[in-house]
Amino acid sequence: APVGMQAALATGNQLQDILAQEMQPGRSGNEILREALAKATSAGIKASIYTHPIGYHGHGAGPTIGLWDAQQGVPGRGDYPLHNNTCHAMELNIRQAVPEWDGQEVQMALEQDVLVYAGRVIFLAGRQTKLHLIN
Repeated sequence: APVGMQAALATGNQLQDILAQEMQPGRSGNEILREALAKATSAGIKASIYTHPIGYHGHGAGPTIGLWDAQQGVPGRGDYPLHNNTCHAMELNIRQAVPEWDGQEVQMALEQDVLVYAGRVIFLAGRQTKLHLIN
């Protein structure tokens, strides 16, 4: 894979780290979103976050942390607090230029299931840190 695509994935992983640090129990989804996007912007990352709780019925009860079309916060659903012992689909993307493709900007989207446990985020099945190449 082009080095630029590998770098885009690494930037996506960096955004995951930023979001995980901000996912502290007691904070609202909107607060988590605001702080994570501010840190991403400070790091030079073009970020979009649209993380949601998961449960028995798909998008579960709990705080919505952004929507693809609501990066300034989600009234109502984004106001709920994050709790320990809850699972979430950490969905997000970054946009970054790939030098090998004449600087074309690509979107690197990631979705990983996480558990908030004892005040920290655990990636339930690990997380993607390498590109899946299909030959």
